[in-house]
Amino acid sequence: LACHGYHPMRLWVPAMFLGLALVQAPAVARMARTRAGLRALLAVALGAGVTAGPLLWVQLTQPQSIRRWEMTRLWEADAPPLRILGAILGRYVPHFGPGFLWRTGDPYAATNPTATGPFGIVLLVAFVLGLLVLLPRLRTSASARTLVLLLAIYPVGDVISRYEGVHALRSAPGIVVWPWLAAVGLFGAPASWTASWRRVALACGVGLVLAAMARDGAVLARTVREGPNLPDYYHGFAMDLMQAVPDIRAAAAAGHDVYITTAGAQQPPFVLMVALDVAPHEWFFGPHEMRVEAFDEHLLVGRLHFLYGDHWRARLDSLRTNGVPDTLLLVVRPNELPTSAAARVIHAPDGRETLRIERVVW
Repeated sequence: LACHGYHPMRLWVPAMFLGLALVQAPAVARMARTRAGLRALLAVALGAGVTAGPLLWVQLTQPQSIRRWEMTRLWEADAPPLRILGAILGRYVPHFGPGFLWRTGDPYAATNPTATGPFGIVLLVAFVLGLLVLLPRLRTSASARTLVLLLAIYPVGDVISRYEGVHALRSAPGIVVWPWLAAVGLFGAPASWTASWRRVALACGVGLVLAAMARDGAVLARTVREGPNLPDYYHGFAMDLMQAVPDIRAAAAAGHDVYITTAGAQQPPFVLMVALDVAPHEWFFGPHEMRVEAFDEHLLVGRLHFLYGDHWRARLDSLRTNGVPDTLLLVVRPNELPTSAAARVIHAPDGRETLRIERVVW
C-alpha cells in the first residue's frame, strides 16, 4: 500500500527485498530443497505478485503514474548513463554525512523547523561501535550482513530526485536502521568484554540513551514552540485553513457553495476532506471535477470549489449575472477576490493577513 502512495517507497522496498534475497541466498537455497520450504517461498512469491503486480502493471502501462517523480527528476531526459550515475552518487553520499545526520538535517522548515539533524551527536559513539561489531562478522553472520545491507540502501528513495539537501521524508523508509546500528553498538560490543567492563559499558550505554532522549525531547519542545511561527511550517500544515473549517462546514451544511483558495496550500481538497470528517469512500461521491496538471487538481468536490487556475472565474461571473440570488462563502487570500470590511480575517503568527472569509449573496 505504501508503494502505491509515495514514490520513494517504489525504490526502497524492492531494493530491500532484493538485497535480503541476496544476503540470505544460502538459506533461501536450503529452503528451496525441502517441500515445506518450497511451499513457503511460493507463498511469498504469490503474496508479492498479488500486492506488487498491479502496481508494476500500472507503472509500465500508464506513464502518468510516475509523473510526480518526473517533475523532480535529478537528470535531464537525454542525459548519458555516466552523468546519471554521477548525479545519483552525488545524492547518495550526503546521507551519511554530519550535515544531515547531526547538524542541520533537512533544509525545509515545514518538516524540520528546528534545523537540526535527526540524531544527536551523542549517538556517534554508538554508531561507530555498531560498525566495529558488525564488520568482523560479515562472513559468518547473516544478521550482520542484513544490517549492513539496510544501512547501505537506506538513502535509495532519495537518490533520483532533485532537492537542495537530503530530503528527510524520501529517506524516511530506511532511516530506522541507524537506531538499530546504535543498539548493536551499545549492547553488542560489551558482550565480549569482562564482567567489570560490561558493567562500565552498560552504565555508559544507559547514559548515552538518556542523553539522546533528552536531546530529542528538547528538539520536540522547540518544534512545538517555534514551528507554528515559521511561514513554511504554518502554511505547509494549512494551519490558517484549519481555522476556516467551522465556517466551511456550516456553509456546506446549509447548501451553499464554498470557494476556497489554493494559493500557498498543499492539496487543500484532501486536507479539508480529513478536517471535515468526511469518510474516504464519500470523498468523491457527488459532484466532482478534476484535471491532471503537475498534480491532480480537484476543482470541485461536493459544494467545495477550489481556485486552481482560472476555471472558476467563469462560474463566479455566471452567478453574478444569472439574476438569481446565490449565497456563497469565500475563503480566499487577501486581494485574491474582492471582499468587504465585514470579512473575518485570519492572521498569521507574524500579524500578516493570510485568509479572508466572507459570506456573500450575488
